[in-house]
Amino acid sequence: MPTASSLQEYISSGSFDTRLSEITQDNSRLELERCRYVEAVKKFIELYGDREANIFSAPGRTEISGNHTDHQHGHVLAASINRDAIAVASKRDDDIVRVVSGSSSFITISLSSLNKDESEFGTTTALIRGVLRGICDRGYKV
Repeated sequence: MPTASSLQEYISSGSFDTRLSEITQDNSRLELERCRYVEAVKKFIELYGDREANIFSAPGRTEISGNHTDHQHGHVLAASINRDAIAVASKRDDDIVRVVSGSSSFITISLSSLNKDESEFGTTTALIRGVLRGICDRGYKV
């Protein structure tokens, strides 16, 4: 796994441009996207240090018909768009999962405490805790 600084250099140098072009499908945005990815890696280094890391990209989407599968009996017609959400992540040194987005404060969740917390109902923390619990319940290691 590469270090965060080597990822930053790889992206900055243009070596990642082919992949960025595949993601954005809009070469006029290539420099903006390169900068966005570099800034995400810089933020990771600022928060966690220059450690081994990976970048993950998930396509954005839009609902064409329906909204929220829980309201649509599990059915929604969606399409991916040429914008993505990105994450820079690394393996943990402890049992704590730490998530930060933009200028928001840290969300910190202990893997030893993944039971539902009613006080978190409707929050991002509850969503992350539930996803982590689902991963563990299916026998996967977080």
